[in-house]
Amino acid sequence: MNGKRKSIHPALLPVYTPEEAARLLLCAKGGVFVATLNFELIARGIADPGFAALLRSADYHICDGIGGAILLRRGRPNSIVPRIPGIDLGYALLTLATKRETSVFLLGGRPGVAKRAAKQLMSSLPGLQIAGTAHGFFSKTDLPALRGRIRASGAEIVIVCLGSPQQEEWIAANRRYLPSARLFLPLGGSLDVWAGEVSRAPYLWQAAGIEWLWRILHAPGRIGRLWVAGCALLRSSDADLYPKKHNFVSN
Repeated sequence: MNGKRKSIHPALLPVYTPEEAARLLLCAKGGVFVATLNFELIARGIADPGFAALLRSADYHICDGIGGAILLRRGRPNSIVPRIPGIDLGYALLTLATKRETSVFLLGGRPGVAKRAAKQLMSSLPGLQIAGTAHGFFSKTDLPALRGRIRASGAEIVIVCLGSPQQEEWIAANRRYLPSARLFLPLGGSLDVWAGEVSRAPYLWQAAGIEWLWRILHAPGRIGRLWVAGCALLRSSDADLYPKKHNFVSN
């Protein structure tokens, strides 16, 4: 040990717990977009400059998963990469939003899932203000009406659970139309968990950093997506190091 503290990776929100992240993010103004980076998203960003640019458009990044942490450390061996699962950040944010009377809109999932999630969340967090919900099955022609619903709700936080990369693309394309929303957070399958449709891995699996394995065991279809992401990563000419020419991490 040389007595010097290693630096936090420059692109990441400089926090170590979901609660710290929630406190910082609830100070957000102007439609802040937080990208929750996992292995799949980072691999896609390395292989696809267009998607890398989309991730660069996020105001903050958090590292969601051990695979993402490994990729983010490439080329930066002295960087610290705090891991904050997106679903834990989401619940911490909702908990703090309840105390501060900040309203939330839930978008995503199959028809009925967002409503069930809202009911369960309001039961576990009395006083939580769910301003509205909408399922994730909509077309481009539905967008103006959907944006109108979110605007009319007055929600300050919009949690978007459309799966990646659709949820990141939706936020990047639509946040400018929703000026009253202070924060946009993409959270994948979190609504399914909050609605009681899907169970999270046991705590020991989470603590060991292998929640991804639990999800694969219970949803084998994810293997195909991870395989595609891994192959895209290997095809990148700079895959051995964090690729400078596709670098979506701010320096």
